[in-house]
Amino acid sequence: MSRTHLAISIAGFQVQFTSFRNDSILYHKDVALTSADFSVVKEELDSFIAQNSFISENFDEISLSVATKQSSLVPNNVFAESSANDIYKLCFGECENDNSIDYNRISELSIVNVFSIQDWVKRYFVMKFPTILIQHEGSHSLRAILGSNAFYLKATVILHADFFQMTIVKHNQLEFYSFFDYQNHEDVLYHLLFALQQKEMTDEEGSIEFSQALGCKSEIIASIEKDFVKIKDLKQLKLSKPEHFIAKAQLLCV
Repeated sequence: MSRTHLAISIAGFQVQFTSFRNDSILYHKDVALTSADFSVVKEELDSFIAQNSFISENFDEISLSVATKQSSLVPNNVFAESSANDIYKLCFGECENDNSIDYNRISELSIVNVFSIQDWVKRYFVMKFPTILIQHEGSHSLRAILGSNAFYLKATVILHADFFQMTIVKHNQLEFYSFFDYQNHEDVLYHLLFALQQKEMTDEEGSIEFSQALGCKSEIIASIEKDFVKIKDLKQLKLSKPEHFIAKAQLLCV
């Protein structure tokens, strides 16, 4: 029996809709919102959904991934002795206006992902799709990253307009998870190399994934690929550029 899934991805005020039948993508559309005012957000999203009828189909599953830099992973036992609000405040300070604090339990790793989310996201999408499952991009990506080819060293970089998520795994264990700002492709390569040096993982055999997510220009990926081969300490890593990484990762989280 075929299975249908609507995967929604959000970064800032950019929203992307991807529909699947089993593992095959049927439609893929995105929209940039122009305001944080909820009435404007609702009007623009309602209009976009009306113009793209595939979004209103009856799906077996609907999920949403929200990308924010404010995401911290903590062990289950640490979370049990504290609270999402206290952990977030310790890591990032006070939550920004119009944002709230949420968390996802990632049982496979016995950790909890504490993060911030823009208030309009839940306000709109829970009303629009009552059965929707909302999680942080990091929660989706970790399941996908550790679910495939995670024995040898694997670094995954998910690039947005001005920040990226970097994850490093080895021997099926999470070794590194963080977010960085960037202005150009050189910043991305610098942070990647520095993280691998700090973990004493340079010049190891393995792989590196660069994923173009919401807001990332294709020129950034092209420049990374061009300069990547020039870095001696990364020569043992096989480069790949998986498409629709976050949307496909959501298929594992329902």
